[in-house]
Formats: sequence, C-alpha cells, structure tokens
Amino acid sequence: ARLGLSFVPTLYDDALAEVYQTEARARGFEGAACLMPSGPGLVLVSRDPDALWDEIGEHLLYDARLYAAWQHADQRSSWHVDAATIGDLRAGGQHAILTPGECVDLVRETGAAVLHPLVAGIDPAIGWETLELVVDEVMPALAG
Repeated sequence: ARLGLSFVPTLYDDALAEVYQTEARARGFEGAACLMPSGPGLVLVSRDPDALWDEIGEHLLYDARLYAAWQHADQRSSWHVDAATIGDLRAGGQHAILTPGECVDLVRETGAAVLHPLVAGIDPAIGWETLELVVDEVMPALAG
C-alpha cells in the first residue's frame, strides 16, 4: 500500500486485508485492490482436462514440488501442496485444469481464476490454446 500497489497475499487473512486497506486509505491510494486467494492457485482451461493432465501433469507436479521445497516449515500459504504424485496434485485442487464451463462457474463462485499458461515450462502452444478458450468461451459467458 505504501508503494501504491495492489496486494495479492498467499493466504486468506481478513486481518491482513484490513491492515492493507487501512494503510492504502491513509496514503490516499484510491482503488487499492487486495485480492485474497479464494480458489485454485493455478488454472488452465481445456476441452479435455483428463487428456491435458496426462500431457502436462509432470510439469504441474514439478511446479508444486518446487514451491513446496522453498517454503519454511512454519510458513502459512495456500500455495503449499504436499503432492508425491500427479493424482495427489489433482486431488488437492490447487492446480486445476477446467473445462470452459467449469472455469465460468469458478469465476462466478470465487470472483477470479488465476491463469498461468506457461507454468513450469509447458509448451507455449498449450498455454496459448488455454488462453484462447478463456477469450473465446469463458469471457463471453461471463459478460452475458
């Protein structure tokens, strides 16, 4: 807030949001956004989520393990995922591959979807395809 920037913490905490908003108001920062995590930390969109999990699941597991490796034992974060397998990762829900309709439902329920189309070095063509689905199907459904 001191720097006039929005805030996206890694953990949902109403007290932290209030501290941020109070500081933003004190500094005259109008339109300060404090976006608390409220759904998956990473969303990709596909017409066939199972097939995309098969194709890039190892990349997503690498991403989850990398984040877990540098977090301290006493660190609180919605990003921390203890996943030994792709199945564990899918079950945890932090990394989500959704159909366009599921993504629409997520945004309506939580207010956002965190897109990460180049996560862990996936093929840019895959990332581009997920973004095209968001633009062509998700955004129009949300606008209508």
